[in-house]
Amino acid sequence: MRKVSPETRRKVIALIQAQCCNHMTGDCVACDTKCAQIARMRPGNERADKEPFACPWFRDAVLPLDKNLEATLIAPHEMWKCEMCGVMFAPGSNRSKYCEPCTVKERQKRQREYAQRKRGILSTVRT
Repeated sequence: MRKVSPETRRKVIALIQAQCCNHMTGDCVACDTKCAQIARMRPGNERADKEPFACPWFRDAVLPLDKNLEATLIAPHEMWKCEMCGVMFAPGSNRSKYCEPCTVKERQKRQREYAQRKRGILSTVRT
């Protein structure tokens, strides 16, 4: 089983503190206890290496807000390397080559090249 790095643990805790609607001053409002996910991510907790999720709300609602962190925790063996920037990402299909930001840039680049080719063809036809 893989180890959850200290940097990943810090990112998870920061994400919970910033984005979880049930998190209030270290407590889980929904459970009326200390936040189980933060307790799971504390250094020294070996259970985080086997099963990183203690809270289904975190897994389903909070974690998707950070795609890179989600890819690191959920599917590390299914992560691909972006051909443009080299960042690891979880692909949406088996044809994915780029992470989300690079997909947008690549699509804009292809559209720009297409428009330039089209303008070049139209300009030769009209004259």
